[in-house]
Amino acid sequence: WAGRLSLPSASRDKDTFTRTTVAGCGTADTGQAWTNNGGVAADYATTGTGGTLTLTAANSGRISTVPSIYKDQDLRVNVSVSQAATGASLYAGLIGRYVDANNLYNARLAFTTTGTTILYIQSRVASVQTDLVTVNLPWTYVAGTVFGIRFNIQGRILSARAWPIATATEPRIWHAQIEDFSPLTGAGVGIGVKSVSGGANTNVNPVYTYDNFETVDSQAFNVMRSQNGIIKSHLVGEDARLDVPAYVEM
Repeated sequence: WAGRLSLPSASRDKDTFTRTTVAGCGTADTGQAWTNNGGVAADYATTGTGGTLTLTAANSGRISTVPSIYKDQDLRVNVSVSQAATGASLYAGLIGRYVDANNLYNARLAFTTTGTTILYIQSRVASVQTDLVTVNLPWTYVAGTVFGIRFNIQGRILSARAWPIATATEPRIWHAQIEDFSPLTGAGVGIGVKSVSGGANTNVNPVYTYDNFETVDSQAFNVMRSQNGIIKSHLVGEDARLDVPAYVEM
């Protein structure tokens, strides 16, 4: 078969949180309103230098999302927590293909009580949470350390990495990667951030600060395949390849 691909301009979601708000995170730089889930409105704010989520109880979570038109998503954010974890870990991360609090993908970084960092890729489907990948990272954490997190969702392939902003550049490799067959495949769902405190955590009102939230590269292909002038349908998520690849000079 012969194929034709058309590529519209990339759409990039971005928020640098340079505004000041209380009882909500307001509107992102690219115009989407942040929607919150968990706690009360006062747990969400922007300070002019970051968006903050405050956890006022152990074993609780806060989610803040903006809408996305793409099912494939490449997300990046910087995050820090105001306290070192006590009692149990504190968790921060990116979420994609967000339908609601019980249906989403999550790339989350655990700040443990010993100062180590662990990266997870998780699925949550119909309230059932599954750790798909768990990777111990080589970096330690103290209160206020800023980490970058990147989360890439392409079809069924989920990839994540994390690094300390002050002492490392973004790695070229993915620290965690997995193919997942969960039914989280739809477009028109949310992207955002999620903060959680472990069940035995004893921190008092830890504040998570997020900054430079962005979709790195969101693009969509329109695919038409035909043979002898006959146009055939192509299933959503089905592999598409060019019979003769095109090469470009770099």
